[in-house]
Amino acid sequence: MKFKERLYTWAQIFNTYHKSRVRQDLTTIVSLSTSRPVRLLDVGARRSNYTTGLFADVVLMDIPQESDVQAKLIQITFAIILMKHWATC
Repeated sequence: MKFKERLYTWAQIFNTYHKSRVRQDLTTIVSLSTSRPVRLLDVGARRSNYTTGLFADVVLMDIPQESDVQAKLIQITFAIILMKHWATC
């Protein structure tokens, strides 16, 4: 483990209960798993420290920042759904 990972692991006692509980559950899952290497998916990796220092192959997936184009596409999609809903009523 890198120094930063060790430091984070040691600082677990100062985390909130939720973070500590999730970290504990992930550690238990990894230690009890019979398949090696353990593979985990960390969604929202930019803000997540739950998988730091685990002895597992972690795939980090992050949702990209919302752009103007994405916001417009969401509005268009929502408008289409509303039109279909009102057409069936």
